[in-house]
Amino acid sequence: MSTLLDISSDPEIQKELASKLGEFRPDCLLVHTDNIKDALVHIEQLDIDAIFVDTRIAHKLRHDVNELLARTSLTTKIILIDSHQDLLDPERFNILGLETIDLPLSTEILDRVIGH
Repeated sequence: MSTLLDISSDPEIQKELASKLGEFRPDCLLVHTDNIKDALVHIEQLDIDAIFVDTRIAHKLRHDVNELLARTSLTTKIILIDSHQDLLDPERFNILGLETIDLPLSTEILDRVIGH
């Protein structure tokens, strides 16, 4: 069973992630938090396979991403959910090995970034 972490304050994103992941990853555990500070606690306690970060919740996105990268294993995927409002240059995060996906979410996009 894989454990996925959702860092978002948007109930629609939370609902969409749970619904779409349930379609092709019913065995995964989806853990939710609405801020980076609480997410770091979950990261210390759980073996996280992938982290979804709503870019709108990160006040200092580059700093928050660096915190996540420093606290996770090399195999943990970090996926930024771009709202087209705050993330101006996704290429600078892709260089770090992060995926960037756009809203609305789809099972095809989620399958591409986290696979089966």
